[in-house]
Amino acid sequence: MSSGEPASSDAAGPSFRPEPPAGRRRVVWAAAALGFLAAFAFWVNAPQPHFVPAPLDAAGPVCSRTARVFTPTNATEIPGLDAPVLSPKEMDRVIYRANMEACRCGCKLSLVACRINYPSCATSPEQLKKLAEEARARARTAR
Repeated sequence: MSSGEPASSDAAGPSFRPEPPAGRRRVVWAAAALGFLAAFAFWVNAPQPHFVPAPLDAAGPVCSRTARVFTPTNATEIPGLDAPVLSPKEMDRVIYRANMEACRCGCKLSLVACRINYPSCATSPEQLKKLAEEARARARTAR
């Protein structure tokens, strides 16, 4: 047990790998650090969406004709509608229909929303008067 021979069976001595030169090790560390830095920079500066600036044209005084989809609104009053003959229940029906029907001027808003957003629209008051007249006619036939 206390012999003077090494524990390995190799006669040439213990086997070990020589370490790479110090310059090579620095290059590997520098490349790894640059790789991590590049990955971090990409992560921090993720690709941004492509935004287009708003057009510089002046908005028209009449309803704008946009490519939006009609969405019913939830207004509780109709500005400029004179319907004193209608009962509250009939007026609620007129408001409901005015919220559900699209204005024919091309703005793709409900009659009430067009009346609120574009008071100079000539189409929505005509349609609202027609709705009120239909409600009056129903009220007369129901009595």
